[in-house]
Amino acid sequence: MQNVSSTSPNVSEDCLYLNVWRPAAAKGPLPVMVWIYGGGYTGGGASRGREQGEQFAKQGVILVSFNYRLGRLVFFGHPALSAEAAQTGEPRGNYGYMDQIAALKWVKQNIAAFGGDPNNVTVFGESAGGESIHNLITSPTAANLFNKVINQSGNGHVNQAYGRYLKTTAGAPLPSAEEQGVAFAQQFGITDKGATGLAALRALTAKQLIDNLYNRGQFTKVPIMLGTNSADLGFATPAATKDATYAVFGAGNLAAARAAFDPGSRTKPWKRRAAPAARPSRSAQAAAAGSTARTCPKWTPGTFARPCWRQSARVAARPG
Repeated sequence: MQNVSSTSPNVSEDCLYLNVWRPAAAKGPLPVMVWIYGGGYTGGGASRGREQGEQFAKQGVILVSFNYRLGRLVFFGHPALSAEAAQTGEPRGNYGYMDQIAALKWVKQNIAAFGGDPNNVTVFGESAGGESIHNLITSPTAANLFNKVINQSGNGHVNQAYGRYLKTTAGAPLPSAEEQGVAFAQQFGITDKGATGLAALRALTAKQLIDNLYNRGQFTKVPIMLGTNSADLGFATPAATKDATYAVFGAGNLAAARAAFDPGSRTKPWKRRAAPAARPSRSAQAAAAGSTARTCPKWTPGTFARPCWRQSARVAARPG
């Protein structure tokens, strides 16, 4: 399902298209870069203005961008789908990644016709697109489809925070994809977990698949301010040392994490920087400067004027 925004009227599962920008006059074979957009696997698209590739083409690079399924369908699971896949041998559950791999296969097979070098393909992505990089380089299905990768804000390793499995798994922190799929189907009165239920699921419209409380108008009608805080996703850690920061990778991976993230100072212990010294008061600054400045009396709340600090002309420049 492709949904550039939650209010987009043109939503369809018929979304698997890609774009190619190439230099007008450059001769190949040219380097190729393939862009994977972010959006938390719920929003985004290759048709937005900020996803355009003209600037890459101007610098002699072929830029390819593509859509992949989002939202309900990106990691959808259901017992009926698993049963069908067992008979066909097809993968299941990771449909968003399957779309990405299909696009990369297309690039490998066809980019030479656009003057691109199929052996010089760099895949890069941001946020969910960056995290997709981890899954692509660890997927045997994507082997040999690209040569270099760039991960932008997509975690330092495969994100285990989701912790979602296709099937019910003991100790899993979240319901399985199949459990979610069964619950979703039940919203439409679909309780069969076999071929009949699968046919009913496939008969649902795109609008039904993305329907939510906001679309139904089921929310409190109050003014809403939406925005993004600076560094909101920084996940700052209170660790006092670098090794304590690297502990998230596990004790057995400490040396590898240190080598990967801090190769130039492995033997140098890292400590928090001391807090800056307190700034002297203005009266102390004035005294040190040899001025005849006087200290302002304490301001009393409720008055209309606050006495200001003054110093004589003997002080060449006001401190600070």
